[in-house]
Amino acid sequence: MKPPLLLLDEPFTALDPVTKHRMYGMFRTIRDKFSCAVLFVTHDFAEAQALADRIGVLVGGSLRGVVSSDQLYLADWDRDVRMFLGLDAMRRRC
Repeated sequence: MKPPLLLLDEPFTALDPVTKHRMYGMFRTIRDKFSCAVLFVTHDFAEAQALADRIGVLVGGSLRGVVSSDQLYLADWDRDVRMFLGLDAMRRRC
């Protein structure tokens, strides 16, 4: 069995932090073993950056952009995405 795509909708949301981090390792192993694309839905931005090569940002049901995970907070986003990510609030605190 070699699926071309693995769909995961918030698979780690209800887990405690220790179990969640163990599952991250298992997730990476499975992804590497099957060498398939993974669509991983999460509202945890740190989790997305830790597990993804690329991150797509959805706001209001619309895909607003896809960036490499290291560019999530650095990309030139529109106002709605900046608000969703909390970027304007972060910049005000700095």
